[in-house]
Amino acid sequence: MFIMRNKKLEKSLLNALPKERFKARFEERLNNVSYNNYWQIISEMRAIYIFNNILKTPVEDIEVLTVGRKNVDFVANYNTVKIYVEVKGFKSVDEIIAKKGGSIGSDDEKIDRALNRSIDKFLKDSCNIVVIADENTTRLPLFMNELTDLKRIPETYLNSSYYEKVSAIMILGGMYKEQLYNYKIHYNNNPTLELPDGLKEILNSQASN
Repeated sequence: MFIMRNKKLEKSLLNALPKERFKARFEERLNNVSYNNYWQIISEMRAIYIFNNILKTPVEDIEVLTVGRKNVDFVANYNTVKIYVEVKGFKSVDEIIAKKGGSIGSDDEKIDRALNRSIDKFLKDSCNIVVIADENTTRLPLFMNELTDLKRIPETYLNSSYYEKVSAIMILGGMYKEQLYNYKIHYNNNPTLELPDGLKEILNSQASN
């Protein structure tokens, strides 16, 4: 399937990566990109930019092993506290799901699916954030769904004991220029480990909700 690549955005994100080895790894991935993972790669770089450049929380490493052979997308460092981050993206059309006659589902289902696909990657006694990147181009992205905020849907899922390892959900802005580095943040009320208060203050100060 044809990939409509955004070369300008790729270059900007690659140049903003904090370490040369990060840049080399993402260039390698982009050189072998497929329709099914292109926007996932872009979303990972967007999330790294937000943590490193906007939140001023340095990204220490990428593709970090956690449970068995599983890894999270990156680890950031807030005052020596490691923050494990997993990015889950959703395209407007998922080729595999479409072949089965299904759809990605509602925004509620996207949140649940992202959490479900991340939970087994997280260590129990660590600060863990799931970043949800909705690359929707056929309807408004999850970030712009005001009902999601009003109904506190992310918190509803987070407060299930099944997701107690997840400290917070970050929902990235849509793939529009003015939203690329915007996000909303939602916290788990009873996580295994809470995010540091100082980091929560920083997250809240830059969030769009």
